[in-house]
Amino acid sequence: ELVSPGNPLPPGGIYESNGLALAELVASTGATNGGLPAGTKIFDASTSPVTPQQMLINNAFATVNLPGPDGCLYAGVMTTVYKITNADGSCPLNLKQPALVLSPSTIAPDPAQGTTQTFSTRPSNMTVAAGTPVMFTVGGANAQTRMVRADQNGTATFALSGVNAGDDHVVASIEVGGTAVTSNTTKLTWVSGSHTTSLSLIPSAFGGTSGQGVTLTAVLIDLSANPIAQLSAQSVTFTLGAQSCTGSTDAKGVASCTVALPAGQAGPSTLRASFAGNGQYLASNDSKAFMILAPYVATPAATTTTLTVTPNPVTAGQTLTLTAQVSTGGSAVTGAKALFAAATGTVAFRDGATALASITLDGSGSAAFSTASLDVGTHSLVATYGGDGADSASTSAAVSVIVLAAVAAATPVPAPVLSTAMLALFGLVLAIVVALRQRRRSRH
Repeated sequence: ELVSPGNPLPPGGIYESNGLALAELVASTGATNGGLPAGTKIFDASTSPVTPQQMLINNAFATVNLPGPDGCLYAGVMTTVYKITNADGSCPLNLKQPALVLSPSTIAPDPAQGTTQTFSTRPSNMTVAAGTPVMFTVGGANAQTRMVRADQNGTATFALSGVNAGDDHVVASIEVGGTAVTSNTTKLTWVSGSHTTSLSLIPSAFGGTSGQGVTLTAVLIDLSANPIAQLSAQSVTFTLGAQSCTGSTDAKGVASCTVALPAGQAGPSTLRASFAGNGQYLASNDSKAFMILAPYVATPAATTTTLTVTPNPVTAGQTLTLTAQVSTGGSAVTGAKALFAAATGTVAFRDGATALASITLDGSGSAAFSTASLDVGTHSLVATYGGDGADSASTSAAVSVIVLAAVAAATPVPAPVLSTAMLALFGLVLAIVVALRQRRRSRH
């Protein structure tokens, strides 16, 4: 630890301060000078026990003394005293402390915004099993935390994208055997460059029906803008199997277009969207699973046709009414709404093999037909429903109808017509009969 010349000596003539951890540097004597303070050189104090050594500091040799009363090592050069401790400031010096080395330790030249910088870690003086989590923490313009699993060599790699211009600092940490180990810190500055974009298919349809059109949708945003902004007037290309279309983003960053799904093809596919980018914005893309369904073919519902005939029997010439009722599998539910709609279409009425009429069903699934032309005798009447797109055809049971012969009316007998002479004779005879009856009464 560097103590500036001219500062008064503390009691005992030993300078102590906190900050620079030289122990970690000592333990890595084979490393390069990357990350060391300006003017500081690596020195070798790896003998055990530690014996006096020399190190070159600011072009002057300093003698490393034996441990002091507190167990720490001290080195003096001119009016400056260096205290050599472990990384956490503790003593005595442990030359085999576990360490996590983050590379690169310095980055030059400054990377451009929109590019990617890769970092890696390697363990030192410790064994890291494959699959051990290594946490990379980024602070600054592109702040984030990312977990990466160590490989079979114990190393881990992390790619940092410079979405935003500005300064970042990166540090890695790992836990081994219950002990947390933190790496050195690497600082970098992103200079202004192309903006990073994000293209998302989240609002798009994820399926459609074979032989029909489907509208595809994507949203394009500028991740480098502050705050994040939608990108308008940008071209987005959609691809679904062999079909493709292009749409332009609106003020909300939404692009859409329609493709026709191939007829006769069904099954899983992949929907892709891509933004080619330009000098100002970086390219981006997205993809997601898409399911093409076969056209839906409805199975017609079963129906029942019932025929009623009134009156039965009937007299020849009298009107006969045939009523057919077609019922589906539906049932009434709350709100007087049928679960299945009433059947539609027509009903054909027949007398045996003879067609009588074809009548369209009304809103309740009923059809009626009247006739007075059936001959005297027995007739077998049926009603056949022809079905529709949702309801299957059905035929009623035969109804036997008897047509009776009409009863002939009685012929009236005309009254006899009498002449005037006959009437006079009849009157004379009647007068004689009356006179005789009166004489007989007078004698008695």
